[in-house]
Amino acid sequence: IFLFLPNIENLPTGPPLLMVRWEKLDYNKILFKNLVKVALMSLEIVINENDNFVIVGQQILQDFSGFSLRYITQMTPNVIRKCIMCLQSAYPTRIKGLHFINVPIYFRIIHNIVYPFLNKKLRERVHIYNETGVDPIAKNIPLSILPKEYGGQNKSVDDISSEWKRKVESYREWFLKDR
Repeated sequence: IFLFLPNIENLPTGPPLLMVRWEKLDYNKILFKNLVKVALMSLEIVINENDNFVIVGQQILQDFSGFSLRYITQMTPNVIRKCIMCLQSAYPTRIKGLHFINVPIYFRIIHNIVYPFLNKKLRERVHIYNETGVDPIAKNIPLSILPKEYGGQNKSVDDISSEWKRKVESYREWFLKDR
């Protein structure tokens, strides 16, 4: 769901890639606000483990396969504004790119809600891929980082998910103590 993809080439300078996958989410059980909490927990882990992260920034790749329109009802302009302000101003992160793939026809609704809250620099870093295949994405994201299912050379999404889940769970006490 929220995965920081491992850098298999161990390149110290490139921004890490956060992948957001919507297809396995049950919108009846998981509220959007809880997804935001998980995303911020993931961000906290990377900030804690990687001193270079605050310097080189991050890229975000969202795969909208299986995205439910029902999440849009939970994405009020106020919630979206708070999420974006948090990423742009509160956290010591630098978003180097926002990449969207497999976007549904109604993606314009989401885009129109989010876009006004993005600063000018971030607006210029939004990439929406309507083409199929890996070539358009590879212009902006190294294939060595992308999972196999996306035409990349990294591990499978399931393997990365399992590893990331274990990592997040290993931080349980840290998060509980930090409350």
